[in-house]
Amino acid sequence: KMCGYNCAQAVACTYCEQAGLDEETVKNLTQGFAVGMGGSMEATCGAIIGAVNILGLINKNPQKTMQAQEESSAEFKEQNGTVICKELKGIADGVVRRECIDCVKDAAVLLEDELKKWVLTALSRCEMETFTSALKYNQKVTDETDQFRDGRVRTFSWTICYCSEVNL
Repeated sequence: KMCGYNCAQAVACTYCEQAGLDEETVKNLTQGFAVGMGGSMEATCGAIIGAVNILGLINKNPQKTMQAQEESSAEFKEQNGTVICKELKGIADGVVRRECIDCVKDAAVLLEDELKKWVLTALSRCEMETFTSALKYNQKVTDETDQFRDGRVRTFSWTICYCSEVNL
């Protein structure tokens, strides 16, 4: 938000290259998903929406995208107690369950986990000589530790990876 991106844009623009689009296009595509879609805070967290947009752009398979969306949303809800923006922000009850920056981190981790599953599935179908060319890059960006509201702690690496020759 401090950089001029809403939660959906923050997630989606991070992965725009992997989706084959430029950042400006993805930023425009996700501009209406701020504050729980359209500013009402009544709908799903924009960070999740941004992640699902990228999943759909990368795999181009509606059933696979829906399954990944269901799994990611369920995991997000398990971690944070809800997927609704207003509830995450504690508007009704004053209990902030997750700040926007943490929602963005959670959605990015869930997106990366899903992309890694797709890459591994795709690579398991590849012959060995295509393995090196299939994985364009796998670059570790940073390690972070995150604590959930229930006290659980998770350490994760921000990793960017995608296939360049494998049809996901």
